[in-house]
Amino acid sequence: MKTRLPLRWAVLLACLGLGAFASPAAAQVFDGFPFKGAVFTRGLLEMNGGVTDSYNSDLGPYNPATAGNNGDIASNNNILLSSGSTVKGDATAVGTNTGGTVTGTRTQGATPVPTPVSPPCPTGGYTPAAYIPPGPGVTYNATTGVLKVQGGTNLTLTAPPIKYYFSEVVISGGSTLTVNGGGQQVQIWIDNKLTLSGGGVLNTDAKAPLLGWWACGSNTSTWTISGGSNAYFSVYAPLHPLNFSNGNLYGAVVGASINASGFSTHFDEALIQVVLPGYGVSVAPPSTAVSRLPGTNYTVSFTVQNLGNANDSYDLLTSKLPGTALTIVSITGSGVTQGANPDSARRATLAPGATVTVTVTYNVAGAAGTTDTLTFTARSVASPSSTDNGRLTLTVTGFSIAVTPDTTAASRLPSNATNYTVTFTVRNTGSGADNFDLLTSRLADTALTTVSIAGNGVTQGSNPDSARLANLVAGDSVTVTVTYAVRNVPLGTTDTLVFTARSVAGPTNSDTGRLTLTVVRPSLTVAKGVNPGGTQPPGTDLSYTMAVTNAGTSHAAGVALVDTLAPAVQFKVGSVATTLPAGVTAAVQYSNDGGATWTYAPASEACGAPAGYDRCANRIRWQLQNPLSFTAPDNTAALLFVAQIR
Repeated sequence: MKTRLPLRWAVLLACLGLGAFASPAAAQVFDGFPFKGAVFTRGLLEMNGGVTDSYNSDLGPYNPATAGNNGDIASNNNILLSSGSTVKGDATAVGTNTGGTVTGTRTQGATPVPTPVSPPCPTGGYTPAAYIPPGPGVTYNATTGVLKVQGGTNLTLTAPPIKYYFSEVVISGGSTLTVNGGGQQVQIWIDNKLTLSGGGVLNTDAKAPLLGWWACGSNTSTWTISGGSNAYFSVYAPLHPLNFSNGNLYGAVVGASINASGFSTHFDEALIQVVLPGYGVSVAPPSTAVSRLPGTNYTVSFTVQNLGNANDSYDLLTSKLPGTALTIVSITGSGVTQGANPDSARRATLAPGATVTVTVTYNVAGAAGTTDTLTFTARSVASPSSTDNGRLTLTVTGFSIAVTPDTTAASRLPSNATNYTVTFTVRNTGSGADNFDLLTSRLADTALTTVSIAGNGVTQGSNPDSARLANLVAGDSVTVTVTYAVRNVPLGTTDTLVFTARSVAGPTNSDTGRLTLTVVRPSLTVAKGVNPGGTQPPGTDLSYTMAVTNAGTSHAAGVALVDTLAPAVQFKVGSVATTLPAGVTAAVQYSNDGGATWTYAPASEACGAPAGYDRCANRIRWQLQNPLSFTAPDNTAALLFVAQIR
């Protein structure tokens, strides 16, 4: 069974301008470059002995006994296999396809694959000499970029850096090049010539995806790789003829032409995840989703990164699908120049590996539930086939609000400088954050006056009847307090306070709560009595009683009763008694100056009175310390004292 290329890599490689083999059999593996099979050439592919097969280094080391049949080869020209050559996989050629053994499908006359691109060379010059350890047999000129290892010497390159750049590399005379990447992907770039012979190249990670030889620029010199049995790397040199002999490569090869003699290529299927360096761009995040209210501008940010080796500029483009709700307002960011219309802009000269944050401002319109998709694309100016995009999926949200309680009722006394409050809960039941106007009105405006509207996030308007609640998140609620006063109107007057919360973005969406108010008042009656009645002789004790009853519709607060002692009687000290409802107490005070002051304390024989009596006291006052209810039987308080006829 053939291994299919994961969709994400197929898309990415297609963005790099790399096509797929036209052969139906080969298309299962060769659906993109750089490495989708063991060998690909633009020109003649010639094998004299050797084998191609496959394995996956992510699953374990190569084992000839379990090697797979994905060692596919392909050429945009002819394939010529000697009798001792075996391809364990498919062989696909645009021209002729002859000789050898092919275990898979052999195809000739196939449609050519688009020419693989030659990526740009890294910027900043050749690798500095400081990164090349000196030693016998090692010569390196950082100006010319020529590295030679000769005379049986071993040169070890250790990451970091993970990117080396030379004009020419020569490993000869039994010498070796050891690359110690420490699990990182190491790239070795060559803009001219590569010669590996003798001991070859040792990749300490023993995984081809972690070491690659990459040709850059336009040079077409021949590359030679001979000998060596532990070549764990990939070779990408689409402009260079390649000569291989007497060795094994555990990786993959792309070249202008290939002549392999006694050389086997064991395709490491893990290489399908290796992206062609050079010009490249990524956009993040790849996708995001939001819900937004209509009628407002919003922003979404994308990060654009230069994945290539060279400075590059990028066209920044937006499109809408189906375009039912979104309108692009602008594309901005550091170094970004807006185009002639808001759907396009350009970011100039982004260095390799650098990133820039691009902000797209857009407007939303449409009915609730409408969906639309904004696609943001960054396209290389130098290599227009190198693109990436991010998407914003938008759902237009609706406006909705709920006010509770719907109705409530209260009975209140006229304010007389005392204000009252009522609270309403405002909940955003829409699908996006919103602002709300808070309004009050009165029906029939006979008793109520609004003093203020307050709450968390609430700002009072220029008059007390209006305020605004800002930025209430969908699903959240706020308690709003309306303070009001009751006018001095007749008992029983009714009025209704209407509290309205109205969406600012969608003014047709509102909800109300109501307070129905009834004006109440206490009504006090006082009944007095004396015992014994009639005409009595001097020296008679008279028991005076006074009963106060609240017959109104509201509790009576601050009740005070004053009784006057006639000059013909004298107060009996300690005779005061009260009968009060539960929870009500009374304070008794006396005056000896007609009520001007209330600090007098009765005393026996005061002002010439006989023992047990006081002739100085001339007023008695009872003050209820608690409101007197208007509900029987708790609406009556009885007071008693004794005075003697002089």
